[in-house]
Amino acid sequence: MPNDENIRAVSPKLIGAVEIRERRVLLVGVDMEEERKIKSWWDLQGHFPDGPEEVLVGWDAARTLGLQPGDSLELHGETFFATGILQPTGSQDDGVILADLPRTQSILGKEDRISLIDVSALCSDCPIDELVSQISHNLPHADVRAIRQVMDQRMEVVDRFRRFAIALAGLISLLAAVLTLSVMTGSVAERHREIGIFRALGFSSGDILRIIQTETLIVSLAAGVLGSLLSFVIANSLLPVATGLTRSQISLPPWMTLVGMSALVVVALGASLRPALRASRIDPVESIQQL
Repeated sequence: MPNDENIRAVSPKLIGAVEIRERRVLLVGVDMEEERKIKSWWDLQGHFPDGPEEVLVGWDAARTLGLQPGDSLELHGETFFATGILQPTGSQDDGVILADLPRTQSILGKEDRISLIDVSALCSDCPIDELVSQISHNLPHADVRAIRQVMDQRMEVVDRFRRFAIALAGLISLLAAVLTLSVMTGSVAERHREIGIFRALGFSSGDILRIIQTETLIVSLAAGVLGSLLSFVIANSLLPVATGLTRSQISLPPWMTLVGMSALVVVALGASLRPALRASRIDPVESIQQL
């Protein structure tokens, strides 16, 4: 177990739902000094609470309740002051109100109770799993979690959704290739006479082939852009529901997007090659006789 000097902060918390301004929000009781040590990266509008009658409001909760730094709010007949608004973090902290732990325990009617404990340790070889296990054994009713473990779980979910988005984009690209083949085959059949007139006017087989392939290129690029956007919109819409990270976004490096679009264009051009060759071989005399 790590030495005491390696423990940076231990922050017990109590979580409960309360009603403020006819809206239900999560109230989180914390030890403000310990929470400040653990969440040192937080960016605040205003300042950290200094007394038991002061609270820190998450970004989403502040927007929902219409709160600004310095505003007061009534909670179970008691007046509190929002001394700070937490800037967006992309986590559950955005939607909660953080208050003094003893006051929260009193408001929720859960004196001497806690819901979870955050522990921050400054050592590279700390047995984190053992530490969490020992605290959980001593506090069987509390949810003790290492922040590293929580983030690993979240990142695993995000990575799964990234793979889902890539797979969905690939499926849409495959469907786009099949639709391109179908559309171009039908287009050649419908424009048989038109293509014959082009041939009669002096267009070579190569010219007709280039016209068909150019149309395919435009259609495939449009399908690729729309398909990729659709797949990532779907994935990013489902991601907050699965992770609770309200501002998380799935993104791909530009080179990967470029490779995907290039692959789609190659597949589409290959799919349209057969109808394009068929169009380039149309007999102009036969087409004119059908007019």
